[in-house]
Amino acid sequence: MDFLPGSDRIIEETIELFGIANTLFVSKKSQEHLYTRPYLAKGLEENGRRLLIEKLLSVAIKLRFLDDQSKLLGVHDRSNAGILIIKGEEKQVGLREAMNKISITSQ
Repeated sequence: MDFLPGSDRIIEETIELFGIANTLFVSKKSQEHLYTRPYLAKGLEENGRRLLIEKLLSVAIKLRFLDDQSKLLGVHDRSNAGILIIKGEEKQVGLREAMNKISITSQ
């Protein structure tokens, strides 16, 4: 039996990823009227970064797997994901290469 992760779950995880990132890094700092309850704020502070890393890795692994199995990414996606900056040097990267570059650094 072939197993391919569903693209619907990848979309859901991406939305979760952006929701967590927005709550941790954008809403809290720039929009004070978006108040987070103390117990939720504590949970986000303690677990938010770990959740972000787990979601990011999960999405990258699933997209990479789907691309390997079914050539999910088109020509545009393969060459236009963004810019990678290493030691001040910029390099244009595609989505597949960007997924390969995802790594975790301990803090």
